[in-house]
Amino acid sequence: ELQLYGYQQYNLNGKKEALYFRQWILNFKRSIAIIYRTELLPSLYLYLYLKNNNDFKSPQYIEELNKEELSLIELEQSYKEEERSEKLNKLLLIISLLSIFQVVEIFFSDKNNIFNISMILIMILLEVFRKR
Repeated sequence: ELQLYGYQQYNLNGKKEALYFRQWILNFKRSIAIIYRTELLPSLYLYLYLKNNNDFKSPQYIEELNKEELSLIELEQSYKEEERSEKLNKLLLIISLLSIFQVVEIFFSDKNNIFNISMILIMILLEVFRKR
């Protein structure tokens, strides 16, 4: 009936159109046969029964798991942000310590003095930052 209805409804006159329609009908029949196969119905009923009567996974439990997962994600993000800021602070410290060489070089012409004064200032700054 379905095939005749399809031929009449869609005016399938060409061989190609008729072939595609027959393939579609065959796939439709297969899907219906698979869905209503006798082995699948008991497993479907069992699944629906377990889904409706399962006490372990109540909606509150799932919500609690979602909240716990969100809090873990937030903690992980905050930890990563702290690591980034710590690395950035170290990088800025290194840049500032290297800029001391340039500042000292402006005021002194002797290279030994530049190096000695810069190293003393760097050591002082490192001690100050270590105490913080």
